[in-house]
Amino acid sequence: MLSVSAATRIFVCREPTDMRRSFEGLCGMVRQIVKEDPVSGAFFVFLSRGRGAVKVLYWEFRGHHT
Repeated sequence: MLSVSAATRIFVCREPTDMRRSFEGLCGMVRQIVKEDPVSGAFFVFLSRGRGAVKVLYWEFRGHHT
């Protein structure tokens, strides 16, 4: 489960998204369309053309593993 605070930024891509896109493809959309860093800790929401499917891109940094 993810915890969302009042300070959490959530971006919704208004352009329909091909749900076959990989995470790398979605990261490219974040950089090009939203003009944000995909690993910033924000949530990036993508909707299919018919609005029947949703993908959420979120990166949580937990530090280095040893």
